[in-house]
Amino acid sequence: MLDVRRIRRAAPMLSLEERLKHLGYDQRWLTFGFLDPDVLHAQHEACLSSRDSHTEHFRFESFRRFLADRASLSDVQLEQYVELAVLDPDQSMAVSALADLLIWPGLSPLQLEQLASHAAFEPPSLRGLVVRRRLLASILAGRIDDALVASCIATNHSAVQRAIIRANGITGRQLDLLSRSGCNRAVRNLATQCLLRRLNDSPN
Repeated sequence: MLDVRRIRRAAPMLSLEERLKHLGYDQRWLTFGFLDPDVLHAQHEACLSSRDSHTEHFRFESFRRFLADRASLSDVQLEQYVELAVLDPDQSMAVSALADLLIWPGLSPLQLEQLASHAAFEPPSLRGLVVRRRLLASILAGRIDDALVASCIATNHSAVQRAIIRANGITGRQLDLLSRSGCNRAVRNLATQCLLRRLNDSPN
C-alpha cells in the first residue's frame, strides 16, 4: 500500500499535468473524478523510485481501485470508465480493465446489455465474458430449459456448467446430458453425482 502522506512530504513540486503525462493518464481521469491527486502523486513517486517503466501498471491499479471502492456505478460513470479504457495508450491493459468491469458484481443486467452493444467490447475475450455473464444471470433467475443447458455446454466453461448443474429446476435428463457432455472430467463427475443423489432420493 502506498503511503501517500509520506511520499507527498518528500516529493518535489511537480504539476498535476506533468505527473499525468509521465504516467500516461489522460486529463479526463481527474475531470471525471476517477483519480485522486494524492494517489496520482504517490503513484508518480513510486514509479520514479522503483524505476518501473511500465506505467500501464499504475493505470490498471487505478481502474481496479475505482471498481473496488464502489458497490454500483451510475450510467454516466459506466460510460466514463469505458471512455478512459478506450483512449488508454496501452490497449492490452485496457481490455483487461474492461474485462474487470464485465465480471464486477456491481454491474446491473441493464448495464451489461449496454456494454454488450458497445464497440469496445468486440474483442473475442470480452464477447465470451458477456456470454458467460448472461448465462449466469439466467441460471440465477431459475430459467432452466434445454436451450439454456445447450448454451452452457457450448461455452465449454467450467464455472458456467457447474452453476447450472447446481441450479434449482434442472431436470434429471439435463443432468444426464451434462454428465456426458461437460467440459471436463470434474464437471461430468459433478453432474453424475447430482444425478445419482437425485435418483437415490426419489421414492421407489
